[in-house]
Amino acid sequence: MAPVPSKSGLDIQPEVSPEISSSALQDTGQAEVPAMPPSHTVGLLNLGNTCYMNSVLQALNSSRAFTNHLLSLPLTDESGLPLARSLQQVLAFLQFSLRRSYNPEEFRKNNPIPGFEDSAQKDCSEYLGKLLGTLQDQDQELTAPEQLKLVQRYFGIHVEICLTCTCGHVSFAKETLFNIGLAFPQGPSFTLEGLLQQFLEPESIDDYDCRSCGQTMATKATRLLATPQHLTITLNRFQIDQQTNKPFKILSEVQLPSDLCVPGSNQSEMYRIYAVISHKGGSLDGGHYCTWARALDEGGNEVWRAYDDAEVTTHSLDDLQKMLGRGSEDTPYVLFYERVGGGESGDESPAPHVKEMVDKDNAEFAGKK
Repeated sequence: MAPVPSKSGLDIQPEVSPEISSSALQDTGQAEVPAMPPSHTVGLLNLGNTCYMNSVLQALNSSRAFTNHLLSLPLTDESGLPLARSLQQVLAFLQFSLRRSYNPEEFRKNNPIPGFEDSAQKDCSEYLGKLLGTLQDQDQELTAPEQLKLVQRYFGIHVEICLTCTCGHVSFAKETLFNIGLAFPQGPSFTLEGLLQQFLEPESIDDYDCRSCGQTMATKATRLLATPQHLTITLNRFQIDQQTNKPFKILSEVQLPSDLCVPGSNQSEMYRIYAVISHKGGSLDGGHYCTWARALDEGGNEVWRAYDDAEVTTHSLDDLQKMLGRGSEDTPYVLFYERVGGGESGDESPAPHVKEMVDKDNAEFAGKK
């Protein structure tokens, strides 16, 4: 089920459908703005409850450094990276095709992601995590010199977790995440900066197994050691009611800044928003996903594209600000921020086989018109 296009948007404050919010996308004027993707206007056909997949593919397509690097690789069927090869093909058509939409059926059929094989509606955040995890797993099966390390390179969030038992024993663990999940406290409205700060603050846990005394109570603190070129953040809106054991969705407003300062181990990093996946509906089991992404129009002006499966529409920030309505079930869900300055340019040229593949299809399509 697709929402009415005029009511979709980049919900940078949970108000009407997928949308951007006025205070959400405040332009602070800080730092150099990363280069934006070109004027992408190719949609993706919905194969039946596959808006979760389509929204993730469009967000990855807007992840410029990652996508351009992937398109530049001379991947073949013998490369040992079937998912990377298939993803390269999808992104190539989204980038360069003359068609209005692309059919991702072959991509889905040839690359079954664990837990996403059936036709039921799924969680796009979980799909993104499984997709990136599968890409990395296939890469790690290769010998070290042949590994691409694309996922770690562009999406890897390195964290250190410190656990302090009530007896005073301290233990440390390091992990690599591909997404930061932010929980909601009680309240009607929050800022993204506040939710991120809460994620980094120490919290009490009761499932610890202390090697020193055997107690289960401890304090857990998370520290960001290194952040990636493309930072993904999920607003954990879906929870289980402890009394009814039924899932529900948190509709609290979240103000999303255009520029986000992310604390690191040595210094803070500045990030700028470039895409948002929004969810329309009151339940995780249903609803509809739509991707909003920054782009440039034919005149080189900044716009926001709404990718609603096969339909792609263009909006200005002013247009989107008028679509907001508090209490709506259309809310921002997965956020994509890009490091400002100091990152990779993502200016690689596509590999010859990539260009030939799309050019051939474009010639056939133009000949039929």
